[in-house]
Amino acid sequence: MQLDKNAIAMLLSLDDARLMFIINHMAASVGIDTEYFGLKQQDIATVRRKLSSLTDADLAEAQRQINAKGGR
Repeated sequence: MQLDKNAIAMLLSLDDARLMFIINHMAASVGIDTEYFGLKQQDIATVRRKLSSLTDADLAEAQRQINAKGGR
């Protein structure tokens, strides 16, 4: 997975339901119990704000972490 401004723009272009599905699916795929910790409708505006505010340094660090954990 390549995490960059284009990937973030693609996520931000999704409607709320699709964005929530993607995030919850990603969380479940790494073992997070989405019934307990899953993204809820009331959280989506905060998630969008956070995604919009990511810097190049934030994205580089996230990519480093993904690579260190064996991400694709």
